[in-house]
Amino acid sequence: MKIKFILLTVFSIWLQHAANAQCPQSFYYQAVVRDAAGNGLPNLTVAIRFTILDSNNPGVPVYQEDHQVTSNIFGQIIPYPGRGTPRLGTFPAINWATGHKYMRVEMDATGGSLLVNMGTELLGSVPYALYADSAAKGGYPQHHIGEHYGGGIIFYVSDNGQHGLIADSADLQTGNDTVTWANVDTITLNANLPGTGGGIMNTERIVVKQGAGNYAANLCANDTSGGYGDWFLPSANELALLYQQQQVVGGFGSAAPYWSSTESSARVAQAINFASGATLQPAKSSAGNVRAVRAF
Repeated sequence: MKIKFILLTVFSIWLQHAANAQCPQSFYYQAVVRDAAGNGLPNLTVAIRFTILDSNNPGVPVYQEDHQVTSNIFGQIIPYPGRGTPRLGTFPAINWATGHKYMRVEMDATGGSLLVNMGTELLGSVPYALYADSAAKGGYPQHHIGEHYGGGIIFYVSDNGQHGLIADSADLQTGNDTVTWANVDTITLNANLPGTGGGIMNTERIVVKQGAGNYAANLCANDTSGGYGDWFLPSANELALLYQQQQVVGGFGSAAPYWSSTESSARVAQAINFASGATLQPAKSSAGNVRAVRAF
């Protein structure tokens, strides 16, 4: 059985903090449980263990908790780190403002205690409210466009360099160096989010509905560049930001357009020609280039 974890931090956590004047001691995490063919497994109860590690990989465990969660009809699970059953330490005691934090994820697909290590990833997108809650204990990390960080090259920053987007250092190559947007181009996939922050959700919606195959979103979802597993196909706006920094990131040599994850209809999706800057809406069955990105 195959499981794919994609980390999401959402603005609702920060808005809740602002409204309640207190820091919510958890953050949003999404995963999809899939079989070997890449199909989502619905109504499956799995056991998840999160371990927060301090400073480096593998690092020193500072907090650990367990979850039991059941997948929805798409195979999606949404456990909230910070709300599980603690095994080590306390979540509010984690000092998010000092050093890097990593999270190890372990899973038992039968819901039992035979946990399998699914990998450890840098928590580059810890919710802003948790950083703010730790501000007195240390400083905020600040990153810049062009910095080699998080498995690629930063091409967009926000929150004074605390968050942003990273591009893979090269296109995801296939046999013909280009790839179609989807396996099937006769249905809408609800992957219509154009804005910054939409690419990760678009990618997940495409992959859940399209399954396995050699197409743009799935190539990104299975990218492991730099040791990270949370790459995705950028939304239309995220792709436009990447186009603006193409000289900084480099490697955009092909004349074919670059796919975004934003679809316009059942048969066409949005793309950009990086040679001319033209925004296009090619047929999903046509060939284009793919550059994966990830958030921090």
